[in-house]
Amino acid sequence: MRMILLALVIIAYVVVTSGLSYFDRLVKNEVEQDLEEHVPQEENDSRKWVDEALYIDELEQPTKPKLTDITSKYESKFENLKQETIDHIEQLKQDVLNEVNEDSNPLTLGVTIIKYEKKADELERQIDEKFNELFQTYLSELKQFGYTTNPVKQLERKYSRTKRSIKNDLVQEANAWIEDQKRF
Repeated sequence: MRMILLALVIIAYVVVTSGLSYFDRLVKNEVEQDLEEHVPQEENDSRKWVDEALYIDELEQPTKPKLTDITSKYESKFENLKQETIDHIEQLKQDVLNEVNEDSNPLTLGVTIIKYEKKADELERQIDEKFNELFQTYLSELKQFGYTTNPVKQLERKYSRTKRSIKNDLVQEANAWIEDQKRF
């Protein structure tokens, strides 16, 4: 009987210690899982600390810009693009004049004029694309903030007038150059 009792005590000891170690492992795993689940994730804190007491909230919606600010921004872009266009045209004119002055043969003169006419058409197409892109971004920004789109229409009309004026000036310059060539 003592042997049975001793065997039961040993079995109970093994069961209890195994059970305790199993229970200990189980509790440890549950605690680790709980800690992993409840560890606060680093949230995307949108605030950026500038100094000890001041922070900037990046998620704040930007204030609605004034119509005059948007208009002046795009008018400035328009003027820059206009100046860039005039610079391209002046460069093309210089290229034409340099090539025409090098060769006075009427046949090559005609070929040169056709060549530069194609270049001028391509330049005009590229410039039109740039201005149309400007008008589209201007239009979308005005719509985004709920403003009227009339300023875009005004700028488009200004572009048409400017383009017509530049073309007329070029035609007059070309006619004056042709008249000068006839005198020689």
